[in-house]
Amino acid sequence: MEKLTRKVSEGTISTKIGLVLAGGGGKGAYHVGVWKALKEYGLDLRIMAISGTSVGALNAALFTSTSINEAANVWSAISPDKILSFNVSGMSRTFHRHGFDLPLKIVERFAGRGVFSREGLTRIIKDSVNLSDINKDSMLLYATAYDEKLRRPHYFLLNQLNDEDKLNALLASSALPFIFDPVKIDGQTYWDGGLIDNTPVLPLYDLGCPYIIVVHLNRMTVIDHSKYPGAKIIEIFPKSSLGEFVDGTLDFNSSNANKRMIQGYADANDILMPIFSMIDTQKEVLNSVSRYARQEKTTFDVLKSRLNDRQQIKENLKEVLHESE
Repeated sequence: MEKLTRKVSEGTISTKIGLVLAGGGGKGAYHVGVWKALKEYGLDLRIMAISGTSVGALNAALFTSTSINEAANVWSAISPDKILSFNVSGMSRTFHRHGFDLPLKIVERFAGRGVFSREGLTRIIKDSVNLSDINKDSMLLYATAYDEKLRRPHYFLLNQLNDEDKLNALLASSALPFIFDPVKIDGQTYWDGGLIDNTPVLPLYDLGCPYIIVVHLNRMTVIDHSKYPGAKIIEIFPKSSLGEFVDGTLDFNSSNANKRMIQGYADANDILMPIFSMIDTQKEVLNSVSRYARQEKTTFDVLKSRLNDRQQIKENLKEVLHESE
């Protein structure tokens, strides 16, 4: 990725920011590129909370406990056999039990290779994320899951959970139906949060974040800003498609992951650079006005001093004239 040399100075943006990371499986490598751009603009220091669904929640945990280079290395080293292990015939039987026929494209892509394995995902989380780093002293992290009983989203605040429940919440948030089994937490059954809220803005809005950056993994999704009055929402979209379900969500090819990271970095810069260029221009204008004001004050002080001198001369003359009478 091309290195940005310019970084916005401290104090340019003094308010806190919320970050939303959408769900989308293998397309989530895009988040890493966006995160790199955010860091180079200094925005990571302003982020008070991250809300993610599925891979968005996983990346949020990754960003909290690792460096940007380590996060990129995790995605660069990813491969289908690290994630996919179940036999396709088992998945097909699961579809059939639920009244669905397994799409031919999925069978062709994963024949002999299997589908998502919770064991593989669990191993990646344990190897890559220090769950203990997500605590009351770190930025707030929300993982979105679908509550099967209540049929509504559940936003797990990971900072309040023990490490085992953090892991289960992350697994629940990414439990795709027919590919993973659901996850039970405190007796409740949870599925992938993408079933109900794939771009979870609500917990950040309720938290009071005045600025919210939403990172989409689908060009066709859009946030209804009218649902969040008063919040300023900046949306970062992929300029070109990251793929659909088979060639995107289920694509854990390291080469494609690298391409998505590069695209995320470029797309984020395209959105952020004009904003910060405008801010920098405004700062230059304000600095010029301040310099002018300082110069004017200096001139005023000189004139005032001269006026005082003249006034004193007049007073002295009056005294002299009075004494001579």
